[in-house]
Amino acid sequence: MLTIMFTDLEGSTVLMESLGEERWLELLEWHDAIVKQKTAVFGGTVVKGQGDGFMLAFPAAGSAAACASAIQRSFSEGWTGVPVPARIGLHTGNAKAEGGDFFGRTVVVAARVSSLASGGEILVSQSAQDDLAGAFPLSGPRSTALRGLNGTYTVFELMWR
Repeated sequence: MLTIMFTDLEGSTVLMESLGEERWLELLEWHDAIVKQKTAVFGGTVVKGQGDGFMLAFPAAGSAAACASAIQRSFSEGWTGVPVPARIGLHTGNAKAEGGDFFGRTVVVAARVSSLASGGEILVSQSAQDDLAGAFPLSGPRSTALRGLNGTYTVFELMWR
């Protein structure tokens, strides 16, 4: 079992257009440094960068949730006065590890949970919530469909503020 976390900047194309490419690339450097530093502090692994987001892996939901909260706190302060709204999603399960990457349903569910989040939000799946065992305050529950997956899923917002 592991917890997969996806991060993504909300409205990044609009932000890039408003900042201009040079300042946008500076913001991305700042963003990347924060995500990588927080991931290391909380015992996670950067699986891969995806433009303005990351796929991260953690040995447990608690370390992933603590990392996600720390990332959101850093981003909430903004970059040189520019708001940096990130969407973050977590899902716990089994995944196939190969060549430094992870594959399988757990990865897909984590990506879909992340895509449901709004800027500044951390959403966790039912399995991640179960693994957290009350260690973090969550709002909850929301029942939702996840694009391409059968059935309904329950997600909770992690209250990081």
